[in-house]
Amino acid sequence: MWKVFGVLGELVAHRTPIESLHVSLSRPFALRRPQIDAFVAQLKSSIAGHQFPVSFGRWDVLINDDRTRSFVALRIEQGRELVRSLISIVDSVLESFDLPTYHEVLSD
Repeated sequence: MWKVFGVLGELVAHRTPIESLHVSLSRPFALRRPQIDAFVAQLKSSIAGHQFPVSFGRWDVLINDDRTRSFVALRIEQGRELVRSLISIVDSVLESFDLPTYHEVLSD
């Protein structure tokens, strides 16, 4: 885990663009093979045209639901409401497939 903190510190210190990071908009979930195309199509049409420039602030260490893995999460500073609206859109698609929605929104 300390290696992750060291790499993160280097990226922040040098203001390196971080293109390999992602913003999670759902929990991990599984689809049956026949569901994949329909899910992807519905998701693409639901989020088409949405862009969300974000900036990040402080970081937290989080643990998955099974308590088997931990990871570093960067808090969104600018663009938080846009990301929340995208999470709502993704949640709607997940619900239509009877899948679990995203985590409760944490306090700021």
